[in-house]
Amino acid sequence: MVENGEMQFLDRYEAARRAVDELKVQGADVMVAITHSGVDEVA
Repeated sequence: MVENGEMQFLDRYEAARRAVDELKVQGADVMVAITHSGVDEVA
């Protein structure tokens, strides 16, 4: 999310809840999430 040229990081769980709520309002009844939780330094 960017406001006034500054980047704002949101809580990932709250952001997901908001997205699901909005998708439900738009009529979605199934959501699929593909996520990434970071990069392992040992690869």
